[in-house]
Amino acid sequence: MFPRRRRASPPSDWTAAIRRAIERDGNRLRKIAGARDFKKYFGGLSGEQLKTAPRGYAKDHPKIDLLRYKSLVAVHDLKDQDVTDKGFLGHAAKVFKAMKPFEDFLNGAW
Repeated sequence: MFPRRRRASPPSDWTAAIRRAIERDGNRLRKIAGARDFKKYFGGLSGEQLKTAPRGYAKDHPKIDLLRYKSLVAVHDLKDQDVTDKGFLGHAAKVFKAMKPFEDFLNGAW
């Protein structure tokens, strides 16, 4: 297994665009993160978060739990033997299919 590296936060304009998308359609992101296959392969959303509300947002904003993310990440850990397994390609296809709505949400922020 590869060691986890500290992830750098995305540029501030990306973060701002994603926060605007969360404001517009955060319930869609909640639905994506709560989907059975997304939870199965990724466990949920992860990423570095602010301890308080981001600048310009109220602490009691209804989507503050999502707005506090500095970066949004979906992580699916694999072991070396998983990658060499004969069923890996099928497994990878399922993982990418589960990730696609999340990717679409992030890419749609622009």
